[in-house]
Amino acid sequence: MTSQKNFIADILKIIGYLCFSFGFILWIAITIEFGILIGIDVMLGFGVSGVLFLAFSEVIKLLQGIYNQGEIKLGNAPLDSTSQESESKLLSESELQSRSVNTNNVYEVTNSMVWPSDAEEITGFYKTRGMKIKEILSTTKENYYMVLFEEGSSEVILLGGSVPKVIESLK
Repeated sequence: MTSQKNFIADILKIIGYLCFSFGFILWIAITIEFGILIGIDVMLGFGVSGVLFLAFSEVIKLLQGIYNQGEIKLGNAPLDSTSQESESKLLSESELQSRSVNTNNVYEVTNSMVWPSDAEEITGFYKTRGMKIKEILSTTKENYYMVLFEEGSSEVILLGGSVPKVIESLK
């Protein structure tokens, strides 16, 4: 499982928020019916349950991030995410090997896709710099992307902060 999102973590997070919501509603009902002390007891029980679900969700997300920090493998994803034809494009083994770039790290191209929101952020970042993007390649290392430019150069960038950060420039 090398995707950047984790379904189980998302489900646990939703359950945690539902515990908080249900606990608050039940707290109001029980406080009116039985008194504030019993209501506080119920609210604390649901609150602790909600915190535990949120904590497990965060642990799973962190473990997924650590897992994604393994080998850096790049994936091909088109800039135009609305085109179904370009989304279904798969690379052959020879194309994958020809796109490998050797630096201090070895970047191998895979058939992974770039999230449309990430592609928009990257495109906007380079548009303000006046650079024309040819292709955006995703990696299994969470939030790292390789951007290929029309003039032939490329950069590895990191998303996740207020602005993308250039990690390595490649010629």
